[in-house]
Parts: sequence; structure tokens; C-alpha cells
Amino acid sequence: EHQKELALKAPVQAINKMLVNLKRQEQMIREAPESRMSAEIKQEKLRRIDAQRSRLAANVARIRQRLYNE
Repeated sequence: EHQKELALKAPVQAINKMLVNLKRQEQMIREAPESRMSAEIKQEKLRRIDAQRSRLAANVARIRQRLYNE
């Protein structure tokens, strides 16, 4: 039982690290002044971050499925 959890620990930690990084990027983009980054560029970058976050969420769902369905 714990073997599955241990096997999935590294991927979960990697996803967590990526999410923290995305949050940091998002904060930097939101705080960037207009002189450094236009509103349009901010929107595009934030959309990309949101897409990455969605892909990571899908990975979490797959990890949960592997953990509880095997």
C-alpha cells in the first residue's frame, strides 16, 4: 500500500514545485508596471500560466487515479 504512495512522491513534489513557480511568475506579471509590460502581454502570459496550471491539475488527477485504482 505504501509502496504506491512512495512511488508517487517524486512526481507530486515536482508538480508542487512547478505550481509554486507558476504562482511566483503570475505575481511578478501582475505587479509589473505598464512601462515594462502592456496589459495585452500580461493577459497572454497569464493565459499561458493558467493553461500550464490546468495541465498540472490533469496530472494530479491521473496520479490520484493511479494511487486509488491500482
